[in-house]
Amino acid sequence: MNRVELTGRLVKDIEIRSTSSDKKVAKGTIAVNRRFKNKDGNYDADFLDFEYWNISDKFGDYLKKGKQIGLVGRIAKESYEKDGNKYYVINIVAEDIELLGDKSATQTETQTETQEVNLPQNITSNYDDDSDIQLDDNSLPF
Repeated sequence: MNRVELTGRLVKDIEIRSTSSDKKVAKGTIAVNRRFKNKDGNYDADFLDFEYWNISDKFGDYLKKGKQIGLVGRIAKESYEKDGNKYYVINIVAEDIELLGDKSATQTETQTETQEVNLPQNITSNYDDDSDIQLDDNSLPF
């Protein structure tokens, strides 16, 4: 089985090119944080190149630097020759890309989650604080 699932941020805006048969391919790099800290106490990231075939130009407008994406695909090994030497490249061929967020959205969500909520102090209850509520087994919904 050759399957890879990655979640990370785009390192730069993707580049969309057209082939001679008018198929479009997007190429980009995703930064994926590792799950463990290095000896300095920081998280390292792996920078992985990917390609995504038959992409629409409109979808490409959303794949900008810093955008968080989820990517499902496969690993492909390609080779090429240059100056008489053979080189090998490992690449991710994306079969599905999902937009997850960007840095500004993440920061806004974090700020919203940590904001204090001020509720009105004049909320009243239908029950006195000292009153007892009598419930029997038949009045409970569960």
